[in-house]
Amino acid sequence: MKSNVKFWPRAFSLIERIHRMMASDSGVLCAFGVITDVHYADIDDGMNFSLTSHRYYRRSLDLVATAVRDWSTSRPGAEFVLQLGDLIDGHNARLGASRSALDTVMSELTRRGHFVYHVLGNHDLYNFSHSELLTCDIMKSSFVNKDGISTPLPGTSGYYHFAPTKGFRIVVLDTYDISMLGHEETSDSYRFVFWISVILL
Repeated sequence: MKSNVKFWPRAFSLIERIHRMMASDSGVLCAFGVITDVHYADIDDGMNFSLTSHRYYRRSLDLVATAVRDWSTSRPGAEFVLQLGDLIDGHNARLGASRSALDTVMSELTRRGHFVYHVLGNHDLYNFSHSELLTCDIMKSSFVNKDGISTPLPGTSGYYHFAPTKGFRIVVLDTYDISMLGHEETSDSYRFVFWISVILL
């Protein structure tokens, strides 16, 4: 298959122009923070499930604090934060510490007043049901129709979209909307995936 050698210089030129624009405050249309896979738990360091990488469960809170400080002190400062899932680790469910872990890490994440948009991760759903995460008091603001945030059915889906600035729209998908994880066995979502898996296997 032929590669388009003319494409790469144009791509790098575009990236360079974007970097130059972002380097100047006057050229920044929107500044926001992104954080993912915090995996907070009040336990000693360990390994991931496949034993391929270290997890710094307790110390991840320090990294959140550092990120929040940087978002607040940089110029321009972050207008909001995108939290891309796995905010807390699955170990919390086993320890009965799911809610306290979520409260702890969310307290740190919002310490400087940033609004946090959430994406649901599998470890979040090891701790809470899908509906619990969409309606719990410290996360539900991401999943309701207000302030330009749009969801198909507020409180039932983690899908939403919003426009932080003119000409720019962020679309967040809920990859666990139709899933066995985080749903009751009697739910349509769970039964649909169950029967699809039976048919495919």
